[in-house]
Amino acid sequence: MGHHDCRTAGTGGLCPAASGLWQDLGSLYREPDDDRYAFLFEQVIRLLIRPSSFNLSLPEPFRLSAHRYHGGDPVTVAHLCDPANRHFMLCDLHDLIMLKGGLALKRKENKA
Repeated sequence: MGHHDCRTAGTGGLCPAASGLWQDLGSLYREPDDDRYAFLFEQVIRLLIRPSSFNLSLPEPFRLSAHRYHGGDPVTVAHLCDPANRHFMLCDLHDLIMLKGGLALKRKENKA
């Protein structure tokens, strides 16, 4: 579970593979099928399915989609195996985190 070969979802693409960090989303945006971007998506899915106060502060659709994707829900896997849909989800999540003050602010709040 978790890692999905998108060819089986009928999209013709292949989901995950190599490395990626939030710092360089710009270059990944220009190459949405890049392995680094697919790997970043898989890592974010793994993080979103973990129980945490941070995850609970996020809108439920992010967590629900992550759980469905990780669990192999055919409709969710087919939808998120499209690189454009993965990109849209990650960009929305990134923007939301930045609007909330970023991860550093969240960590400070949790320590207080």
